[in-house]
Amino acid sequence: MLATAEEPTTDEIYINGDRLLCDKSNPKLKRRLGYLPDDYPLYEDLTV
Repeated sequence: MLATAEEPTTDEIYINGDRLLCDKSNPKLKRRLGYLPDDYPLYEDLTV
């Protein structure tokens, strides 16, 4: 949810007072987030 891959099922997520959403809103906030999954469930061609 913090990586904006899924919406919260209940409640909302706020970081520094900004609501975190899956859509293209708050791009400045999303640029500060990092996400590296163990099994790459979102992107098959993602490399590190």
